[in-house]
Amino acid sequence: MHRDELQQRIEDLFEKQEKSDKARALLKECRELLMQGEIRVAEPIDVFNAEGLRPWKVNVWVKKAIVLMASSGDLQKMQTAHPEVWGTEVDTLPWRHGVPNSCRMPLGSHMREGAYMGPGVTCMPPSVIQIGTYIGESSAIDSMVSIGLGAQIGSGTQLSCRVTIGGWMIPLDHLPTIVEDGALLGTGSGVYDGAMVGKGAILLAGTQMIPSLGILDLRDGSHTQREAGKPLIVPPNSIVAMGSRAVLGGVAIQTPVIVGRRTGPDARSWERYSDIAFAIP
Repeated sequence: MHRDELQQRIEDLFEKQEKSDKARALLKECRELLMQGEIRVAEPIDVFNAEGLRPWKVNVWVKKAIVLMASSGDLQKMQTAHPEVWGTEVDTLPWRHGVPNSCRMPLGSHMREGAYMGPGVTCMPPSVIQIGTYIGESSAIDSMVSIGLGAQIGSGTQLSCRVTIGGWMIPLDHLPTIVEDGALLGTGSGVYDGAMVGKGAILLAGTQMIPSLGILDLRDGSHTQREAGKPLIVPPNSIVAMGSRAVLGGVAIQTPVIVGRRTGPDARSWERYSDIAFAIP
């Protein structure tokens, strides 16, 4: 089916909220195209500029298709190899069977149908990858990583153990959570609510990118807050740690802080700390 026709049929189905075999077949086609990387929740519409940024477009109709999958299915008992292990799930959000081609994914992780994993990706167990996720080629996902609905992960990224990438589906016209090419997320760090981690940026262990907290820049003392309808962006090649800032009454609130800049020529390099310049005194 042509993409424009598929989009129109999803838009119509979203308005009617129809539950039928025909609707299920349409949603299955969307899951298959998502798994192939042919359609995406969001996609870059230009190349990186000199500052390492590029514009993104959200595909609202793809988000609507995922919402329909969550709302229009019927609960069924999940089939497992062991009768004593069971669960229930809607039949329009099945878990994927089999590993994507040219990927290393040892037994123990779970990936939804409708998630895409590019060639050369490594995903260590136990990790969970939700529908609408897009993971670019040659990325490395360590154990106990959780990637939420619609998250877009660039090529050559490294997600360390216990990283959480939050899903962000509503509002439908907002970009999802995005991690650009070559970024490195340290152990236990997280990116939530439609935040964007720029190309080659490093989040040190435990850093939590929560847009409502904004981001401090230790280099000039500025505090950037999220603009309505726009993502909070970690600047490309920035090094970010978890810090705090003073609020009313002398209370301090945890806030991510830019503490330096990655200086290496290759933003996709996996060398951790050999090419960075810290601003910490």
